[in-house]
Amino acid sequence: MELERAGPARRRIRQAFTLVELLVAMLILSLALVSMSQLYLAGMWTTQKARYMSIATKRAQSELERAQDLGLLILRNGPSEDSYPSTEYTHHDDGRGVDFQAPPLPNGEGSVTWQFWPPDTDGNEYLLKVTINVGWDGSSRSRSLVSLSTLLTNTR
Repeated sequence: MELERAGPARRRIRQAFTLVELLVAMLILSLALVSMSQLYLAGMWTTQKARYMSIATKRAQSELERAQDLGLLILRNGPSEDSYPSTEYTHHDDGRGVDFQAPPLPNGEGSVTWQFWPPDTDGNEYLLKVTINVGWDGSSRSRSLVSLSTLLTNTR
């Protein structure tokens, strides 16, 4: 009779998890959770970077459209206060560009520059190269940049 009582008790012990099995399962679960959290953080960082890139590209495109709308006459004579108001833009000393702030971006700033292309000594420049740069502080103290350029025909 004593042997019969010991049999079911052994079955009950074998049906339960041991402490070692529980610790191994918790270790595997914690490693999976740590990996998932790192993926989540990487996804958030990538989403933020894409958002900033989109903002910078839109600002650069609007500045490029402004430069194209101004026409070559205004660009040849330098920026005027009407085209690039000093409340929003800082004019370059050489008259070949302006700087601006891009507030939605962290430490966002940009510049619009233009030069005749190719530079010609006899004054017969045929193209005007307009370059727009928008930069901001990215992660790990690196600087991110969006740059757009176009060539406009000079018809003088």
